[in-house]
Amino acid sequence: SFGAEYAHIIEKFFATLVPTFVGPIIIGAHPLQFVIWFVWRLSEAYEVHSGYVFQGTLLHNIGLTNADAALFHDSHHTKNKGN
Repeated sequence: SFGAEYAHIIEKFFATLVPTFVGPIIIGAHPLQFVIWFVWRLSEAYEVHSGYVFQGTLLHNIGLTNADAALFHDSHHTKNKGN
């Protein structure tokens, strides 16, 4: 899952940094809101890139996992050619 942190600098900028930072900056988020948002984005990236799908668990049932995104990500890497 830590492979999510390693990307080309252009991909890192446009696919990670801009979506993560621009929203809170535009709405003028409180620093605590930004920290919560940032932690959520990191946990989502790590879970989606981990290769594990935590469907059916208690955390998934209450909406605290990214199982659907992990399934989509796995499908994305099995059905395309290239990245």
